[in-house]
Formats: sequence, structure tokens, C-alpha cells
Amino acid sequence: MPEGKITTSNAFPDKVLDEKALGKGESTQAVIHDIYDAATFEEAQVTYKKLGETAISRKESLSTAPALLEDIFYAFHKPVVQLVEAQEMAASHLLNRQMVEQMVSTTEFQELHHTTAGDEIAAAIATVGAGERMLQSLDKSTQRRINELARLEAQIQSLMMQAETLEGLADEQPDAQAAGKMARRAGELHRQASEAVTSRDKLAQKLIQPLEIERLENASRQAVRGAISQAEQEINDLNEAVKAYSGGFDNKAGWDNGGAGAWPGELSLNAADKVKLALRVRTNPKLQKIAEVCGRFTRIALTAQKTKVHQPPDEVVGIRTGDDLAHLVTSELALVADPVLETLFYARYAEKKLLQYELDKREPQGRGPIIVALDSSGSMTAATHDGLTREVWSKGVALALMAIARLQKREIAIIHFSDNAQVRVDVYQKGLASPVEVMSTAEHFYGGGTEYTTWMTEALKLVDRSAFNQADVIIVSDGEVYIPPAGVAEWNRRRKEREMRCYAVLIGETYGVDALASISESVTPLLDLTQDGEALSTIFSI
Repeated sequence: MPEGKITTSNAFPDKVLDEKALGKGESTQAVIHDIYDAATFEEAQVTYKKLGETAISRKESLSTAPALLEDIFYAFHKPVVQLVEAQEMAASHLLNRQMVEQMVSTTEFQELHHTTAGDEIAAAIATVGAGERMLQSLDKSTQRRINELARLEAQIQSLMMQAETLEGLADEQPDAQAAGKMARRAGELHRQASEAVTSRDKLAQKLIQPLEIERLENASRQAVRGAISQAEQEINDLNEAVKAYSGGFDNKAGWDNGGAGAWPGELSLNAADKVKLALRVRTNPKLQKIAEVCGRFTRIALTAQKTKVHQPPDEVVGIRTGDDLAHLVTSELALVADPVLETLFYARYAEKKLLQYELDKREPQGRGPIIVALDSSGSMTAATHDGLTREVWSKGVALALMAIARLQKREIAIIHFSDNAQVRVDVYQKGLASPVEVMSTAEHFYGGGTEYTTWMTEALKLVDRSAFNQADVIIVSDGEVYIPPAGVAEWNRRRKEREMRCYAVLIGETYGVDALASISESVTPLLDLTQDGEALSTIFSI
């Protein structure tokens, strides 16, 4: 059954008023659900507090608002939407059913439902957005009628319960006079309940007049379309934030993870942790911008690595017998082409006596750390027209390089440097870091001048500590650079000795090219952050 499809008839077919359309049942929920669904909704209200707060605040003006929000949540969260039959609905909640039916019939809902189904936080976000707009579409007159219907239904239920209680007591009462009095009182309560039912039905008919229903349908559809668009953006922002700071972009470039579940390094966050992470990002403009660029950078990085990753060739060390068809000697394959000798081939195959090459597996050599040197001078806060700063661009690169480190199980170090020996080194084994650690790295910034000697010393310490050669060093800077000749000589000596590769990106300026070229394989000037293709290609080719 397609997602979002409703599996019951319309609440008001052809706008014909009949007993079914009036809603004579007791159900206050329009979407069919189970105990698990209800528990998930309760949990979502706790985790995404805005959902619970909206339900409480809206109940003050509309008694059926909490039930509507719960129905909307079920519609977004469940993979298939099934509605309770109209005649089973309480009259006061029948309009909720109609609004939900209109919501799920929109193409916007169908598109967003692919994202929210099974995701309680995404469903909660969409529920608040859609629910608020739908409730706003109800005028005060409609709200008063619904509240009055709910009051009458509660009154009817109370009167009937009292009457049934008195009837039961009358049957058990040995005193005939007392029993008669109870029976007469029960009859009076039944009469009052009957009057309340008549009042309820008249009010319900006014609420579902054809023109009224058409107006409410149109208002509901218009409201939900705008709300879903807004909710979609908020959900996308949340997902981008979670992926950026928990390693969630690593499996988006078509890598085969062998059915092992989450990608290595991708943290499995519960709903509460996702909301906390997203809230921290939402309240920090810098973290927001880094999350925005991180997704694109990481996909580029992993795609670049995918195109270059290959299994080292195996070495042929001899001939042996066996049944490995992939490594047969060519002469054995010739047997299959001859009808006379084909039987011999199958006999040798069954006995594992086919001649085949013996191979020696060549394991890839371990590689040294990835070292990312980020200029933390004040000029890195210079921004483009869309608010993207040099600092944000460099931090997005750093997070993408962490994805490569996770992929290659390499140590990665992020070195923040400025002047006056200001330097901070964040080291992550195999590229693994908690969201708090990643956000701490992304937020850190000195804002001073530019000095290279201190960070280069720290980088060489990391290289010395590593058991492997072939460290990759990425430098992102924008300042005029001076490196003492002795520092250049020592760096290049160690570079050659430990097979280090060093690439530099010079943002916004060109007067530091010569100094950076003296310690790097290449320097890529990046005068415009919106034209970063060459720079990213160079960085992510490590």
C-alpha cells in the first residue's frame, strides 16, 4: 500500500448529510494506531518539548486540539495512514478527521512523509508546523461550536453513567419506595441526556454544512502546504546538523558497507541526543554555517577517495591444484571448450585437482596521520556576500577530512594556530570523535595574527609519534606567511624522511604563496570561496 494512502472512504461523501457523517461514535482519534504508536507520541512530547507545549497551549482555545496534534503525529510517523470510520468518531472530533484527511491528500505531505515515517523527531517537527497552521485556519465561531460539542458529549456521557448507576441501585434496592424514586431519577437523567443528544446533533449538522465543510477543507489544505514546506526545511537543518557533527555523512557516497549497519564512525544517537545537538547548532550561527558546507564537502571528499581506492595487486608465487575457478591456469579452461575433454575438466574440478595460480596477498601499507593546520587569525572571519567566512570554509574542510580519516582508519589531528605561540591540537584516533568534541573543534578560534613555527613543531611531533610514514598535511591559511629558513629546512628534511605530503590552500590573498610553496607540494590560491572546486579537489586527493 502506498505511503500516506488513506484506506477508508471520505468523511463526507458528496457532501451528503447522513447518520454516518454526524459522528455518533466515541472515538476521539481519527488515525488508527496501537499502544506502541501512543507510547512513541508520549516520548516525542518529552523529547521535542515544543510538541507538548503546543498541545497544552492550544487546548485553552480548542478542547480537541491535543487530539488533532496526536492524529497529525500518527499520520506523519506511521508508514501507512488508516482513518477511523466517520460514524465511529465523536461528533466533536469529526472535523479533526476531515482535516487530517485533507492533509494527507496533498502532494506536499506525500513528499515529506518519506522523511518523517518512522522518525519520531521529524514527525514531531512536522506535527507542530502543520498542526499550528491548521488550528489557525479555524475561525472563532467554528472553535466555539467544537468546544460546545465536546461539552455536550461530556454531559451526555456523565448523565448516562449516572442514570445507569441509579438503575442498578434501584434493581438491588429492597425498599420499593426508594427503588421507585431512584428509577424516576434515572428516567429524568435519560431525558436530559436525550435532550443533550438532540442539541449535539443539531450543532453537528451546522458544523458540517456543505459550504462550511468546503471552506474548512480549502483553509486546511492551504495551511498545511505552507506548514509542511517550513517543517521540511527545519527537518533538513536538523538532519544536516546531526550528520555533520556525528559522522553521519560517511555512507552517502555509494560505499559498500557489507550490510554491517551504521558506517564505521557514525554515532547512533537517540532522539533526545539528536534534539540537543540540533538545538546547540541552531543557536550558534557558526555551527550552522559549518553544518551547511560540511555535507557538500564530505560528499566530494568521499567520492574523490572512492575513485582512487583499489586493492593492491596480488603477486603470483607458484602453481598449485584446487577448485578456485577465478585463478585457473589458462590451459585448464581450454578443456571446457573441447567436448571430449570437458568430462575430464569436471572430474578434476570435483577432485580439486585443477591447476591454478598460487597468489600471495599484498596488504596495503599503513599510512601516517592526517594533519590539518587551520589558520585562526582574525582575518579568517572575512565573509562572502552570503555570509560564508574563510574560517567556516576551513572548518568544513576539516570535518570532511575527518570522514576520510574514519574511512581509512587513520589518526587525524586538527591544529588551530595564530600568533604568540597560540596553538591547540585536537587528535582523534581513526577519525572518531563525539559530537561534543567535533563541535568544540569547530567552534574554537583565536582571532590573533599569523605565525607558523609553533604549529609546524606540533605537526612534526605527531609525525614522530606515528608508527607509519606517508602523513598528509593540509594547510588552510589567508595571511602573509614568514617561515624562518631553519624551519623550512628542518620541515623539508623530515618531509622527505617520513614521506610526508603537504598541500596548502591560500584564501583571499596571494602574497603568501612563496612561503607556503617552500614547505608544500602545491599551493592553491582561492580568491573566491564560491569557486572552490580546484582547492577541494587538491585537498581531498590525499
